[in-house]
Amino acid sequence: SDPEIREALAGNLCRCTGYEKILDAVHLAADRRSNPGAL
Repeated sequence: SDPEIREALAGNLCRCTGYEKILDAVHLAADRRSNPGAL
């Protein structure tokens, strides 16, 4: 979930961008890991 991702990133990256692109990338990676044949 977004709150879990934000908590994991806390203290590691600057929050000035709001992590939006990073959140999108984490969700995409998680989807691809759980569904390896999907594009």
